[in-house]
Amino acid sequence: MKNTYTYFLLFFIVFSKTVFSQTGNIYNNSGTYTISSCDTCASNRFYDSGLLQNYSTNENLQITFLPDSIGKVVVADFYQFETESWYDGLMIYNGPDTNASIISSGRPASQYVPTLCPAGAWHGTTSPGHVVSTHPTGALTFVFRSDSTVFFSGWYAKLHLQVTNYTPHVKFKADDNFIQLNGTVQFTDSTQNNPTHWQWYFPGGTPSSFIGQTPPPVLYDSAGTYNVSLVSSNYYGSD
Repeated sequence: MKNTYTYFLLFFIVFSKTVFSQTGNIYNNSGTYTISSCDTCASNRFYDSGLLQNYSTNENLQITFLPDSIGKVVVADFYQFETESWYDGLMIYNGPDTNASIISSGRPASQYVPTLCPAGAWHGTTSPGHVVSTHPTGALTFVFRSDSTVFFSGWYAKLHLQVTNYTPHVKFKADDNFIQLNGTVQFTDSTQNNPTHWQWYFPGGTPSSFIGQTPPPVLYDSAGTYNVSLVSSNYYGSD
C-alpha cells in the first residue's frame, strides 16, 4: 500500500524594511531637529515610528528638519514607502510648521477619514520620492496620522543638505489687475531661491511700501495705472 502524505504549507507575511547602514543619526520621533553641514553624506535616516518594523495604529507624528545655516535647504529622498491607502496619510509641508504650503501628492482627500488623509497626503505605495525645501528657512515638516486598525511597513528616507548659493529671482502676483475706486489688491510673493528679506513698493497706494514677505491689502483711492515693485534678497545678493 502506498503511503500518502499531506503537507500543510503555512505562509507568514511580515512587513519590514530593508536594513541599511546603522551609522549616522536616526529620526523617528516627533520633534524639531537641525541637520548640520557634516551630514551632507546622507547618513541621516528618517523612519516612521516603527523604525525597521511596522508603524503603530492611532499615530500622530510631527517632525521638522531645519538646516544649520542660511543658504542650505533640507532634502529628503524616500527609498521605501507603504501605508494603508486612504486611511494612513503622510503630509509634507514646505517649511518649519504646518502653516507652510503642502508638498502635494495630487490626491484628493479621503472620503473615509479626511482628517487622517487630507487632500495632498501621501499614502498607499505612492512615494514622495525626492523632496526639496524651497522655503526661505530651508525646512521641511512631516505629519503622519494613522487609523485604529490596519498598519503597514511605513517608510525609509535619507536626509541631507543642499547648498543653494543663488541670489533670489523675484516673482509675485496680484489677486486682481483691475479694481474699482477705493478697492484693494492683495499681492503674493513667489520669489525663488530662498529669499530672507522682502521690500515692497506701492507708489500711489496705501501703504506705499512694506517690509516682509506678505504685505497687507493695498488700497488705491484714485483712478490710474500703478506700478508695483519688489526687491528680495538673501545671503548671496538681491533681485
